[in-house]
Amino acid sequence: MDLISNFFKRDVSKYFRDLPLPNSFGGLMNLSGEDFLKLVPLLSVLALFSYILFREINNLGKKKQVSWVNKSLMKNKPKIADIYTKEDISKIIDKEKKVAYCRCWKSQSFPFCDGSHTFHNTVTGDNVGPLVLRE
Repeated sequence: MDLISNFFKRDVSKYFRDLPLPNSFGGLMNLSGEDFLKLVPLLSVLALFSYILFREINNLGKKKQVSWVNKSLMKNKPKIADIYTKEDISKIIDKEKKVAYCRCWKSQSFPFCDGSHTFHNTVTGDNVGPLVLRE
């Protein structure tokens, strides 16, 4: 705790006391290069604080944008739930040897995967793929 106390009471106060702050804007022209270097940390902190304050005030009235996973499939329904029995799945697996269910919400044959995730992954760098059930 001594370290923190000394830092703020001794070192920071000395830093502010020794700053070459001019009394007017015209006085800025009389500062040497070394004086400007002494002001860099203070001006940097003030600039950062001003930027953060401006950004927060600017975003106050903006509504947060919602990112929908399902952008187009069955949007007229409040919730989509596809129910398949073991027999339904077994019939598909017996015929096709596997069944793939879409997880990217882009398939034209939803809920089954048609490979639409491949283009999505290429464009976005995502790595989504289907749920695959095999015999």
